[in-house]
Amino acid sequence: MLNTKCFRSWRVYLVMFAMLSALVPTLNVQADFPALPQINATSSPSVAVAPGGAAYVFVRGDDNALWWSVRSGNQWTEWSSLAGMLTSAPDCVAPVSSMITCVVRGPDNGMWVKTATVTGNGILWGDWQAQGGVLSSGPSIAAVVGSNGNIELQAFVKGPSEALWSKRFNGTVWGNWFQSPNVSFFQSDPDCTWRGTGEFDCVVLSAGDDVMHNDGCCLNTGGALWENLGGDFISGPSIASRTQNSFDVFVHGPNDNLWWRTEGGNSRLPSWVEIDLSGNVASGPDCAALNADVVLCVFLSPNNAVQSADLFLGN
Repeated sequence: MLNTKCFRSWRVYLVMFAMLSALVPTLNVQADFPALPQINATSSPSVAVAPGGAAYVFVRGDDNALWWSVRSGNQWTEWSSLAGMLTSAPDCVAPVSSMITCVVRGPDNGMWVKTATVTGNGILWGDWQAQGGVLSSGPSIAAVVGSNGNIELQAFVKGPSEALWSKRFNGTVWGNWFQSPNVSFFQSDPDCTWRGTGEFDCVVLSAGDDVMHNDGCCLNTGGALWENLGGDFISGPSIASRTQNSFDVFVHGPNDNLWWRTEGGNSRLPSWVEIDLSGNVASGPDCAALNADVVLCVFLSPNNAVQSADLFLGN
């Protein structure tokens, strides 16, 4: 016999869910889509933007090597191989115009690092360097540029005990791996950034598909508590910073669109909003600020092509 009370309860829940779904805002953000050459990508891509706007995209190819493309104006160059044997998506950063650094997980489940020097005569890549560790995710890399111009790097991974682990490059040598305090269990690659002041901001996808944010990660002994930014998402999130006082989080969500949340600065979205990209998002995004108004995001399209999108978000 049908339990009518239970049936009525479920009907109420469904109606409430439909009403709440209808209230989720969808934004038709102004966007440009500079086309990248075709490549058979086998990971989500990474983007690095240097001061001044130079942009570089990286991805694992079907040979498990690292491949990259350089943006010139509104065009991307043909893909070129940087070799390596990747078992994760790459993550890359360009903290100054003269330097690019990429981190990946290698076949030994350790972190491997490759750095380039950028000059007026071209871009010269160094050799792959092993940095050990026991990674159960792809790594993330963020950079601090000191007032004296000294560059320090911080790598973040999911490691033993499903915890967030970190390792620091002080400008000369890499230190030891250490477990970050107040860690949250999570299922995605972490993504971290530095806003130009203070500590690092890290985001991960929790076991419950929520986005978790840690403000003040890893530079102090106490760390900072994780805050739940909510959501019910498909991929790991990406974090970018357009100003010192704000950050933007992007994630692959329902309807195969990008979902966006911004906090701090002159504006704060009270919750997540959907950026309508016509359902063309098929991987986790990686995003970096081009300037105070525009964020460059890269992701895979449904046919595994690498897609770039300049999102004009304003302030």
